[in-house]
Amino acid sequence: MAEKGYKRIKEINDTNGSYRIKVRVSRIWEATDFNTDKIKSLDMVLIDEHEKYFTCKASITKVMHENGWYYNACPNPNCGKKLNMNTGGYDCTKHGVVDPIQKYILKFDIEDNTATARATAFEEVASTLMKKSAVELIAMDSKDNGTEFAEKEFRKLIGQTAIFQIRVTKFNKERNNNSLTISKVFSLHNDYYNGEENPK
Repeated sequence: MAEKGYKRIKEINDTNGSYRIKVRVSRIWEATDFNTDKIKSLDMVLIDEHEKYFTCKASITKVMHENGWYYNACPNPNCGKKLNMNTGGYDCTKHGVVDPIQKYILKFDIEDNTATARATAFEEVASTLMKKSAVELIAMDSKDNGTEFAEKEFRKLIGQTAIFQIRVTKFNKERNNNSLTISKVFSLHNDYYNGEENPK
C-alpha cells in the first residue's frame, strides 16, 4: 500500500483541514527497514500492509521458560512441523509416524529506549542465542538431574543486547498480536556471542 496516500498524525494541525482519524495502537519500537537500512517510524510501520522484515537493537529483559521452551518436531529436513501424539506414537501431518526431535520455541521480552515487546525465537535463532541446540540443552539439563542448568542458561540471556531481525506480519497488526517472530540475530554488542557484525 503506497505511503503517499496517508498523512502522519504529527503532520495534522488545525489549519490544514478536518480529518477522520483511524489509528492502531501497537508496542512496536522504531525499527530499521532491513531492505533499505532506513529507520521506519512507528506510524509508517503500521501503514504498511505487507509482510516486512525490520532490524532493531534491543535488550533481552525476561525469558519465559516456565511453561515450556521446546516442542517435539518432525526430524525430516525442511519440515520441522510440530508433532501430534497418538496411540501409534508421534505423528507428522506430512510424514506420518516419526521419531521426534526437540526444537526451541523460546519466548522472551525485548526492549529498547521506546518500548517493550514479546518475541518468539525458534530453533535456528534460539540456538544462536543459547550457543547450543535444544537437544543439547535438554541433555545437559538431564545430567544435572533437574531444570536448574537450563534455568541458569536462560538467565544468562537477560541484559544481553543484540541486533534482531524482526518479522512483522499483517496477522501481528490486525490481531493486535504483540508476540513478534525473531527471524535472525546478528550480534550482541558485549561480545557474548560471535554473530555477524553487519547485517546484509
